[in-house]
Amino acid sequence: MLDFSKVSAAQLREVGSLKWTGKTNPKTGEALMGCWVAEMDFVTAPPVLEALTTAITSGLLGYMPPQLPQNLRTETARLLGERYGWEVEPEAITPVVDVLSILREHITLATSPGEQIVVPTPAYMPFLTIPGQLGRECVQVPSRFIDGQWSLDMVALHEALARPQAKLLILCNPWNPTGRVLSEAELQQVSQLALETGVQVFADEIHAPLTMPGFRHIPFASLSPEVAAVTVTAHAASKGWNLAGLHCAQLVISDANLRQAWQEVATRMSHGATPLGVLATTVAYREGREWLEEVREYLSVNLSQGRDLACQLAPKLQAPALQGTYLQAWDCAAYSDNPVAVAEEQAGVAVNGGTILGDAYPTLLRLNAATPRHLYLEMVQRLASALVSSPIAPHEPAAHAVKRVRPL
Repeated sequence: MLDFSKVSAAQLREVGSLKWTGKTNPKTGEALMGCWVAEMDFVTAPPVLEALTTAITSGLLGYMPPQLPQNLRTETARLLGERYGWEVEPEAITPVVDVLSILREHITLATSPGEQIVVPTPAYMPFLTIPGQLGRECVQVPSRFIDGQWSLDMVALHEALARPQAKLLILCNPWNPTGRVLSEAELQQVSQLALETGVQVFADEIHAPLTMPGFRHIPFASLSPEVAAVTVTAHAASKGWNLAGLHCAQLVISDANLRQAWQEVATRMSHGATPLGVLATTVAYREGREWLEEVREYLSVNLSQGRDLACQLAPKLQAPALQGTYLQAWDCAAYSDNPVAVAEEQAGVAVNGGTILGDAYPTLLRLNAATPRHLYLEMVQRLASALVSSPIAPHEPAAHAVKRVRPL
Protein backbone atom coordinates (compact mmCIF):
# COMPACT_ATOMS: atom_id res chain seq x y z
CA MET A 1 0.00 0.00 0.00
CA LEU A 2 1.42 3.34 -1.06
CA ASP A 3 1.43 6.22 1.40
CA PHE A 4 -0.11 9.29 -0.21
CA SER A 5 -0.08 11.36 2.98
CA LYS A 6 3.61 12.00 3.58
CA VAL A 7 3.94 15.29 1.71
CA SER A 8 3.65 18.67 3.45
CA ALA A 9 2.32 21.97 2.09
CA ALA A 10 5.85 23.38 2.15
CA GLN A 11 7.14 20.47 0.06
CA LEU A 12 4.33 20.92 -2.47
CA ARG A 13 5.17 24.59 -2.82
CA GLU A 14 8.81 23.68 -3.28
CA VAL A 15 7.85 21.35 -6.14
CA GLY A 16 6.33 24.46 -7.69
CA SER A 17 3.07 23.20 -9.21
CA LEU A 18 0.53 25.73 -10.44
CA LYS A 19 -1.92 24.43 -7.87
CA TRP A 20 0.31 25.39 -4.94
CA THR A 21 2.12 28.46 -6.31
CA GLY A 22 -0.35 30.04 -8.74
CA LYS A 23 -2.49 31.99 -6.26
CA THR A 24 -1.75 34.23 -3.31
CA ASN A 25 -3.96 35.98 -0.79
CA PRO A 26 -5.08 39.18 -2.57
CA LYS A 27 -4.77 41.13 0.67
CA THR A 28 -1.62 39.75 2.29
CA GLY A 29 0.29 38.25 -0.62
CA GLU A 30 0.75 34.99 1.32
CA ALA A 31 0.67 31.68 -0.58
CA LEU A 32 -2.70 29.94 -0.54
CA MET A 33 -3.29 26.24 0.06
CA GLY A 34 -3.96 24.53 -3.28
CA CYS A 35 -7.52 23.30 -3.81
CA TRP A 36 -8.28 24.54 -7.32
CA VAL A 37 -6.32 23.16 -10.31
CA ALA A 38 -7.53 19.72 -11.49
CA GLU A 39 -4.38 17.75 -10.77
CA MET A 40 -3.30 15.38 -8.01
CA ASP A 41 -0.58 16.00 -5.45
CA PHE A 42 0.62 12.39 -5.77
CA VAL A 43 3.61 11.11 -7.72
CA THR A 44 2.34 8.96 -10.60
CA ALA A 45 2.36 5.15 -10.61
CA PRO A 46 5.82 3.59 -10.02
CA PRO A 47 5.88 1.73 -13.38
CA VAL A 48 5.15 5.01 -15.18
CA LEU A 49 7.82 6.85 -13.22
CA GLU A 50 10.34 4.12 -13.99
CA ALA A 51 9.50 4.15 -17.70
CA LEU A 52 9.84 7.93 -17.88
CA THR A 53 13.15 7.90 -16.01
CA THR A 54 14.55 5.24 -18.34
CA ALA A 55 13.33 7.10 -21.43
CA ILE A 56 14.89 10.38 -20.33
CA THR A 57 18.22 8.91 -19.32
CA SER A 58 18.28 6.94 -22.59
CA GLY A 59 17.70 10.10 -24.62
CA LEU A 60 14.13 9.53 -25.85
CA LEU A 61 13.56 13.26 -26.22
CA GLY A 62 13.33 13.61 -29.98
CA TYR A 63 10.49 13.05 -32.44
CA MET A 64 7.82 10.37 -32.15
CA PRO A 65 8.98 6.79 -32.90
CA PRO A 66 6.26 5.04 -34.96
CA GLN A 67 5.86 2.15 -32.54
CA LEU A 68 4.87 4.32 -29.56
CA PRO A 69 1.49 5.47 -30.93
CA GLN A 70 0.65 1.94 -32.03
CA ASN A 71 1.41 0.63 -28.55
CA LEU A 72 -0.86 3.28 -27.08
CA ARG A 73 -3.70 2.41 -29.44
CA THR A 74 -3.44 -1.22 -28.40
CA GLU A 75 -3.37 -0.50 -24.67
CA THR A 76 -6.16 2.07 -24.86
CA ALA A 77 -8.39 -0.40 -26.70
CA ARG A 78 -7.59 -3.05 -24.11
CA LEU A 79 -8.39 -0.68 -21.24
CA LEU A 80 -11.69 0.45 -22.76
CA GLY A 81 -12.74 -3.15 -23.29
CA GLU A 82 -11.64 -4.57 -19.96
CA ARG A 83 -12.65 -1.67 -17.74
CA TYR A 84 -15.81 -0.38 -19.41
CA GLY A 85 -16.94 -3.15 -21.74
CA TRP A 86 -16.47 -0.94 -24.80
CA GLU A 87 -14.90 -2.96 -27.61
CA VAL A 88 -13.01 -0.55 -29.84
CA GLU A 89 -10.53 -1.31 -32.59
CA PRO A 90 -7.06 0.16 -32.07
CA GLU A 91 -7.47 1.95 -35.41
CA ALA A 92 -10.33 3.96 -33.86
CA ILE A 93 -7.88 5.64 -31.46
CA THR A 94 -5.56 8.54 -32.20
CA PRO A 95 -3.05 9.99 -29.71
CA VAL A 96 -3.39 13.80 -29.65
CA VAL A 97 -2.04 16.63 -27.53
CA ASP A 98 -5.04 17.23 -25.24
CA VAL A 99 -8.80 17.09 -24.83
CA LEU A 100 -9.49 20.71 -25.70
CA SER A 101 -7.78 20.36 -29.08
CA ILE A 102 -10.29 17.60 -29.87
CA LEU A 103 -13.15 19.88 -28.84
CA ARG A 104 -11.91 22.74 -31.02
CA GLU A 105 -11.64 20.47 -34.04
CA HIS A 106 -15.06 18.93 -33.35
CA ILE A 107 -16.68 22.37 -33.18
CA THR A 108 -14.98 23.38 -36.43
CA LEU A 109 -16.00 20.20 -38.25
CA ALA A 110 -19.55 19.81 -36.95
CA THR A 111 -20.74 23.42 -36.83
CA SER A 112 -20.60 26.69 -38.74
CA PRO A 113 -20.04 30.19 -37.35
CA GLY A 114 -23.14 31.43 -35.56
CA GLU A 115 -24.49 27.96 -34.81
CA GLN A 116 -25.03 26.74 -31.26
CA ILE A 117 -23.06 24.52 -28.88
CA VAL A 118 -25.16 23.19 -25.99
CA VAL A 119 -23.43 22.82 -22.61
CA PRO A 120 -25.08 21.51 -19.43
CA THR A 121 -23.85 23.49 -16.43
CA PRO A 122 -22.10 23.71 -14.07
CA ALA A 123 -19.35 22.93 -16.52
CA TYR A 124 -15.59 22.76 -16.99
CA MET A 125 -14.65 26.36 -17.66
CA PRO A 126 -13.22 26.13 -21.24
CA PHE A 127 -16.42 24.44 -22.45
CA LEU A 128 -18.14 27.78 -21.91
CA THR A 129 -15.52 29.97 -23.56
CA ILE A 130 -14.16 27.99 -26.52
CA PRO A 131 -17.41 28.11 -28.57
CA GLY A 132 -17.40 31.91 -28.50
CA GLN A 133 -13.71 32.02 -29.39
CA LEU A 134 -14.57 30.05 -32.53
CA GLY A 135 -17.51 32.27 -33.45
CA ARG A 136 -20.22 29.93 -32.20
CA GLU A 137 -22.96 30.57 -29.64
CA CYS A 138 -22.73 28.73 -26.32
CA VAL A 139 -26.13 27.74 -24.94
CA GLN A 140 -25.88 27.01 -21.21
CA VAL A 141 -28.43 24.57 -19.77
CA PRO A 142 -28.40 24.81 -15.96
CA SER A 143 -28.83 21.48 -14.22
CA ARG A 144 -31.03 20.56 -11.29
CA PHE A 145 -29.97 20.01 -7.68
CA ILE A 146 -32.50 17.59 -6.17
CA ASP A 147 -32.31 15.47 -3.01
CA GLY A 148 -28.67 16.40 -2.45
CA GLN A 149 -27.44 15.53 -5.94
CA TRP A 150 -26.94 17.13 -9.34
CA SER A 151 -28.88 15.86 -12.35
CA LEU A 152 -29.31 16.95 -15.94
CA ASP A 153 -32.48 18.90 -16.67
CA MET A 154 -33.74 16.75 -19.52
CA VAL A 155 -36.66 19.03 -20.36
CA ALA A 156 -34.42 22.10 -20.67
CA LEU A 157 -31.79 20.06 -22.51
CA HIS A 158 -34.39 18.91 -25.04
CA GLU A 159 -35.54 22.50 -25.51
CA ALA A 160 -31.97 23.64 -26.21
CA LEU A 161 -31.10 20.74 -28.55
CA ALA A 162 -34.33 21.08 -30.53
CA ARG A 163 -33.42 24.55 -31.77
CA PRO A 164 -32.51 24.55 -35.46
CA GLN A 165 -29.17 26.23 -34.77
CA ALA A 166 -28.07 23.63 -32.16
CA LYS A 167 -25.49 21.32 -33.73
CA LEU A 168 -23.26 19.96 -30.94
CA LEU A 169 -23.72 18.81 -27.33
CA ILE A 170 -20.80 18.79 -24.89
CA LEU A 171 -21.30 15.93 -22.42
CA CYS A 172 -18.85 15.52 -19.55
CA ASN A 173 -19.04 12.17 -17.72
CA PRO A 174 -17.83 11.68 -15.04
CA TRP A 175 -19.05 15.20 -14.62
CA ASN A 176 -16.57 17.95 -13.75
CA PRO A 177 -17.32 19.77 -11.44
CA THR A 178 -20.34 18.02 -9.87
CA GLY A 179 -18.73 14.65 -9.21
CA ARG A 180 -21.65 12.78 -10.78
CA VAL A 181 -21.29 9.55 -12.73
CA LEU A 182 -24.27 9.53 -15.05
CA SER A 183 -26.42 6.40 -14.91
CA GLU A 184 -27.25 4.26 -17.90
CA ALA A 185 -30.82 5.56 -17.79
CA GLU A 186 -29.61 9.17 -17.90
CA LEU A 187 -27.21 8.44 -20.75
CA GLN A 188 -29.97 6.70 -22.70
CA GLN A 189 -32.18 9.76 -22.27
CA VAL A 190 -29.41 12.03 -23.56
CA SER A 191 -28.74 9.71 -26.49
CA GLN A 192 -32.42 9.74 -27.46
CA LEU A 193 -32.39 13.54 -27.42
CA ALA A 194 -29.24 13.66 -29.54
CA LEU A 195 -30.59 11.20 -32.11
CA GLU A 196 -34.00 12.87 -32.20
CA THR A 197 -32.57 16.34 -32.76
CA GLY A 198 -29.69 15.33 -35.03
CA VAL A 199 -26.87 16.88 -33.01
CA GLN A 200 -23.40 15.43 -32.62
CA VAL A 201 -21.94 14.75 -29.17
CA PHE A 202 -18.50 15.57 -27.81
CA ALA A 203 -18.05 13.11 -24.92
CA ASP A 204 -15.39 14.23 -22.42
CA GLU A 205 -14.60 11.06 -20.47
CA ILE A 206 -11.12 11.82 -19.13
CA HIS A 207 -12.24 11.34 -15.51
CA ALA A 208 -13.53 7.82 -16.27
CA PRO A 209 -10.67 6.04 -14.45
CA LEU A 210 -11.68 7.88 -11.25
CA THR A 211 -15.17 6.53 -10.64
CA MET A 212 -15.61 5.91 -6.92
CA PRO A 213 -16.17 2.36 -5.60
CA GLY A 214 -19.72 1.26 -6.30
CA PHE A 215 -20.16 3.34 -9.45
CA ARG A 216 -19.59 2.33 -13.08
CA HIS A 217 -18.59 4.50 -16.02
CA ILE A 218 -20.46 3.79 -19.24
CA PRO A 219 -18.88 5.27 -22.40
CA PHE A 220 -21.52 7.26 -24.24
CA ALA A 221 -20.55 5.89 -27.66
CA SER A 222 -20.96 2.31 -26.37
CA LEU A 223 -24.74 2.69 -25.99
CA SER A 224 -25.54 1.72 -29.59
CA PRO A 225 -24.13 1.89 -33.12
CA GLU A 226 -26.45 4.81 -33.80
CA VAL A 227 -25.05 6.77 -30.86
CA ALA A 228 -21.48 5.90 -31.85
CA ALA A 229 -22.18 7.39 -35.29
CA VAL A 230 -22.68 10.86 -33.78
CA THR A 231 -20.14 10.72 -30.94
CA VAL A 232 -16.52 11.80 -30.67
CA THR A 233 -14.92 10.71 -27.38
CA ALA A 234 -11.97 12.21 -25.53
CA HIS A 235 -10.11 9.87 -23.19
CA ALA A 236 -6.83 10.33 -21.29
CA ALA A 237 -4.65 9.18 -18.43
CA SER A 238 -4.09 12.79 -17.40
CA LYS A 239 -6.50 12.75 -14.44
CA GLY A 240 -6.36 9.12 -13.33
CA TRP A 241 -2.58 8.90 -13.32
CA ASN A 242 -1.72 12.60 -12.86
CA LEU A 243 -0.02 13.09 -16.22
CA ALA A 244 -1.62 16.30 -17.53
CA GLY A 245 1.72 18.05 -18.07
CA LEU A 246 2.89 15.42 -20.54
CA HIS A 247 0.17 16.33 -23.06
CA CYS A 248 -1.33 13.14 -24.40
CA ALA A 249 -5.04 12.49 -24.86
CA GLN A 250 -6.83 9.95 -27.02
CA LEU A 251 -9.34 10.79 -29.73
CA VAL A 252 -11.69 7.80 -29.96
CA ILE A 253 -14.13 7.46 -32.88
CA SER A 254 -15.59 3.96 -33.01
CA ASP A 255 -17.92 4.54 -35.98
CA ALA A 256 -16.11 3.90 -39.27
CA ASN A 257 -17.97 6.53 -41.28
CA LEU A 258 -17.45 9.27 -38.71
CA ARG A 259 -13.82 8.23 -38.42
CA GLN A 260 -13.42 8.61 -42.17
CA ALA A 261 -14.80 12.15 -41.96
CA TRP A 262 -12.17 12.91 -39.32
CA GLN A 263 -9.27 11.17 -41.06
CA GLU A 264 -7.43 14.23 -42.30
CA VAL A 265 -7.92 16.13 -39.04
CA ALA A 266 -6.96 13.12 -36.89
CA THR A 267 -3.76 12.63 -38.87
CA ARG A 268 -2.81 16.27 -38.36
CA MET A 269 -3.71 16.14 -34.66
CA SER A 270 -1.58 13.03 -34.10
CA HIS A 271 1.56 15.14 -34.52
CA GLY A 272 0.78 17.08 -31.34
CA ALA A 273 1.22 14.31 -28.77
CA THR A 274 4.66 13.99 -27.15
CA PRO A 275 6.74 10.79 -27.04
CA LEU A 276 7.00 10.94 -23.24
CA GLY A 277 3.24 11.51 -22.93
CA VAL A 278 2.43 8.59 -25.21
CA LEU A 279 4.90 6.34 -23.38
CA ALA A 280 3.62 7.33 -19.93
CA THR A 281 -0.01 6.79 -20.95
CA THR A 282 0.75 3.39 -22.46
CA VAL A 283 2.50 2.21 -19.32
CA ALA A 284 -0.23 3.63 -17.09
CA TYR A 285 -2.91 1.67 -18.94
CA ARG A 286 -0.83 -1.52 -19.07
CA GLU A 287 0.90 -1.55 -15.67
CA GLY A 288 -0.64 1.20 -13.54
CA ARG A 289 -4.06 -0.18 -12.68
CA GLU A 290 -3.11 -1.46 -9.23
CA TRP A 291 -1.85 2.02 -8.33
CA LEU A 292 -5.07 3.50 -9.72
CA GLU A 293 -7.16 1.31 -7.42
CA GLU A 294 -5.18 2.52 -4.41
CA VAL A 295 -5.69 6.13 -5.49
CA ARG A 296 -9.43 5.59 -5.92
CA GLU A 297 -9.72 4.13 -2.43
CA TYR A 298 -7.68 6.97 -0.96
CA LEU A 299 -9.75 9.61 -2.72
CA SER A 300 -12.96 7.93 -1.62
CA VAL A 301 -11.94 8.25 2.03
CA ASN A 302 -10.76 11.84 1.51
CA LEU A 303 -14.09 12.79 -0.01
CA SER A 304 -16.16 11.00 2.62
CA GLN A 305 -14.25 12.38 5.60
CA GLY A 306 -14.08 15.85 4.09
CA ARG A 307 -17.80 15.97 3.41
CA ASP A 308 -18.62 14.76 6.92
CA LEU A 309 -16.37 17.41 8.44
CA ALA A 310 -17.72 20.18 6.22
CA CYS A 311 -21.35 19.35 6.99
CA GLN A 312 -20.59 19.09 10.71
CA LEU A 313 -18.99 22.54 10.78
CA ALA A 314 -21.39 24.18 8.28
CA PRO A 315 -24.69 22.26 8.42
CA LYS A 316 -26.39 24.44 5.77
CA LEU A 317 -23.68 23.75 3.21
CA GLN A 318 -24.79 21.80 0.14
CA ALA A 319 -21.94 19.34 -0.41
CA PRO A 320 -23.04 16.33 -2.47
CA ALA A 321 -21.48 12.91 -2.02
CA LEU A 322 -19.20 12.28 -4.99
CA GLN A 323 -19.55 9.38 -7.40
CA GLY A 324 -16.51 10.10 -9.56
CA THR A 325 -13.57 12.47 -10.06
CA TYR A 326 -11.77 14.25 -7.23
CA LEU A 327 -13.57 17.52 -7.97
CA GLN A 328 -16.62 18.66 -6.04
CA ALA A 329 -18.99 21.61 -6.07
CA TRP A 330 -20.08 23.13 -2.76
CA ASP A 331 -23.05 25.49 -2.79
CA CYS A 332 -22.36 28.10 -0.13
CA ALA A 333 -25.50 30.20 -0.68
CA ALA A 334 -26.62 29.76 2.93
CA TYR A 335 -23.46 31.45 4.18
CA SER A 336 -22.09 33.88 1.61
CA ASP A 337 -22.77 35.64 -1.65
CA ASN A 338 -19.03 35.73 -2.36
CA PRO A 339 -17.56 32.40 -1.21
CA VAL A 340 -14.36 32.86 -3.26
CA ALA A 341 -13.46 35.91 -1.19
CA VAL A 342 -14.21 33.98 2.00
CA ALA A 343 -12.07 31.04 0.84
CA GLU A 344 -9.06 32.97 -0.40
CA GLU A 345 -9.01 36.02 1.87
CA GLN A 346 -10.20 34.47 5.14
CA ALA A 347 -9.51 30.73 4.91
CA GLY A 348 -6.29 30.98 2.88
CA VAL A 349 -7.44 28.32 0.41
CA ALA A 350 -7.27 28.71 -3.39
CA VAL A 351 -10.50 27.63 -5.11
CA ASN A 352 -12.45 27.99 -8.36
CA GLY A 353 -15.58 30.11 -8.07
CA GLY A 354 -18.96 29.22 -9.53
CA THR A 355 -19.14 32.28 -11.78
CA ILE A 356 -16.73 30.59 -14.19
CA LEU A 357 -18.67 27.29 -14.09
CA GLY A 358 -21.84 28.81 -15.54
CA ASP A 359 -23.97 31.91 -15.20
CA ALA A 360 -26.35 30.39 -12.64
CA TYR A 361 -23.82 29.56 -9.91
CA PRO A 362 -22.40 32.62 -8.11
CA THR A 363 -22.27 30.78 -4.76
CA LEU A 364 -20.57 27.56 -5.90
CA LEU A 365 -17.00 26.60 -5.08
CA ARG A 366 -15.11 23.92 -7.02
CA LEU A 367 -12.72 22.04 -4.74
CA ASN A 368 -10.08 19.38 -5.34
CA ALA A 369 -9.69 16.46 -2.91
CA ALA A 370 -6.65 14.88 -4.60
CA THR A 371 -4.11 15.90 -1.99
CA PRO A 372 -2.66 14.36 1.19
CA ARG A 373 -5.50 13.73 3.64
CA HIS A 374 -4.15 15.90 6.42
CA LEU A 375 -3.92 18.84 4.03
CA TYR A 376 -7.34 18.24 2.52
CA LEU A 377 -9.05 18.05 5.91
CA GLU A 378 -7.22 21.19 7.00
CA MET A 379 -8.51 23.01 3.92
CA VAL A 380 -12.04 21.75 4.52
CA GLN A 381 -11.87 22.85 8.15
CA ARG A 382 -10.59 26.29 7.16
CA LEU A 383 -13.22 26.74 4.47
CA ALA A 384 -16.22 25.56 6.46
CA SER A 385 -15.22 27.55 9.54
CA ALA A 386 -14.65 30.71 7.49
CA LEU A 387 -18.01 30.35 5.77
CA VAL A 388 -19.86 30.02 9.07
CA SER A 389 -18.14 33.08 10.49
CA SER A 390 -18.39 35.10 7.28
CA PRO A 391 -19.87 38.58 7.66
CA ILE A 392 -21.00 38.55 4.03
CA ALA A 393 -24.77 38.25 3.62
CA PRO A 394 -26.17 34.96 2.31
CA HIS A 395 -27.12 34.88 -1.36
CA GLU A 396 -30.61 34.12 -2.60
CA PRO A 397 -30.15 31.40 -5.27
CA ALA A 398 -31.19 32.53 -8.73
CA ALA A 399 -33.75 30.60 -10.73
CA HIS A 400 -32.08 28.29 -13.25
CA ALA A 401 -32.93 28.85 -16.89
CA VAL A 402 -31.39 28.17 -20.27
CA LYS A 403 -28.70 30.78 -20.88
CA ARG A 404 -27.47 31.80 -24.32
CA VAL A 405 -23.95 33.23 -24.68
CA ARG A 406 -23.37 34.75 -28.09
CA PRO A 407 -20.03 34.37 -29.90
CA LEU A 408 -17.26 36.87 -29.29
